[in-house]
Amino acid sequence: MKIAITCGYYNKKGGISRYVAELAERFAKKNEVHVYSMGWEDVGNDELIFHKVHGIHNQYLLEWINFLASNTIRFKFKKNEFDVLHTNGFESLCHDVITSHSIHIAALKYLKTNNIPRGLGIADSVSLTIEKLIYSKYRNYKKIIADSTSSKEELMKYYDVPDEDIAVIPLGVDLDEYKPMDKSGLTGLRKKYDIDESDIVLLIVATEFYRKGMVELIHAINILINQRSLDHIKLIIVGRARDEGFRRGDTYYRELAGKLGVFKNVIFAGHINELNLHYNLADIFVFPTKYEAFGIPTLEAMACGLAVLNSKIGAGELMTDGVDGLHLNDPNNIREIADKLEMLIKDEKLRKLLGNNARKTAMKYSWDETARKTMNVYEQISG
Repeated sequence: MKIAITCGYYNKKGGISRYVAELAERFAKKNEVHVYSMGWEDVGNDELIFHKVHGIHNQYLLEWINFLASNTIRFKFKKNEFDVLHTNGFESLCHDVITSHSIHIAALKYLKTNNIPRGLGIADSVSLTIEKLIYSKYRNYKKIIADSTSSKEELMKYYDVPDEDIAVIPLGVDLDEYKPMDKSGLTGLRKKYDIDESDIVLLIVATEFYRKGMVELIHAINILINQRSLDHIKLIIVGRARDEGFRRGDTYYRELAGKLGVFKNVIFAGHINELNLHYNLADIFVFPTKYEAFGIPTLEAMACGLAVLNSKIGAGELMTDGVDGLHLNDPNNIREIADKLEMLIKDEKLRKLLGNNARKTAMKYSWDETARKTMNVYEQISG
């Protein structure tokens, strides 16, 4: 099979780029795979055929529009050269398969519903226009792949996409990279963060701090420490906050932790490369996200055998409440977050049970499985 797949930048640093890289490398073993991208690194298969799509550097919006326009024109004339043309997000108006990694109109509705101050910017207006063209007006696709059931429901709700047009295929996880490890080898990391052997370590991996529930989480830490005397806990925040309105980077969240008197218990680790080590350093992964298409850190944490407290959406859909993790019914409810964290902090037996079952669940969602299901979609539309 001759396959063309698009990706703004090809690498294995996470998100859409990792998704494309994991699929492309697997497909290239038995197929001719062409990758159209503005740049690439971390290439793990010499049989991949790369095509440079020249962008407009240092101008994100213009670069993205140029990438979309270039691909649309190119594939309008070259579409018949391929058995399958697979695009991701807003990368072309011409495709056979499109993977919908997020629904922009749903994200904006979330912001409005939660009274989060943000005006409709140029990028939002362009995104909404293109999203409508792809899913509602032109519908040049043969199949849409959604990362989660919630994303599928949003496509059906906001753009009247027929149920039969959408295949739900969760993202995968590298089970060799993300796995339980002997915690005795983490002494240096515990020392780096000044974590005692008796401390219970909580972990969250995020960039859009507000949407991921960081405000509520820090307030929940305050309840646990200052109201319930659970002062032997440390929260590690991996990732750097983006500027969001009046919240400028990490500053707002550092000041909040200081104001609540829990700054010494909240560790802002920033961007790190040793994710597997940090998952294994933790006892509990907490992800009270308010809106999420998937959220791959949850699946990575499960693969590392962590007890997970997660919203019901995105990767949280893969969990069974009380079996391989705990669900948050309302990620805006600070007391619910505190109550369920307290349960996990006090019950080591429950943490281990949920963590062991989480690893078993994660093993069902390898990148091999994601690739197999995606290839099934290819074969259905090209057969």
